[in-house]
Amino acid sequence: MICIQDSVLELGLKAQELHLYMQMIRVSDETGTVILKQQEFRDLISVQDTRSIVAYLRTLESHGLVYYVGRTDRVNTYKLNKKFYFK
Repeated sequence: MICIQDSVLELGLKAQELHLYMQMIRVSDETGTVILKQQEFRDLISVQDTRSIVAYLRTLESHGLVYYVGRTDRVNTYKLNKKFYFK
């Protein structure tokens, strides 16, 4: 079960951005860390355009829902802000 704060719904996120956020919560570990390749991000929400995924991630970052940690060997690491969800 995944629960998010009501305030997330009030941010005006597009459906695809919210869908990506929920899927990131689903695949995150117990610390809220998500480690995925670009293709894996695209597969999470069935979007083939990498630029769209990058735009969605930037929007989530701008609202403080996720934080970009870094990239190693073509794998991106993000940390979810646990203030906004419960898993």
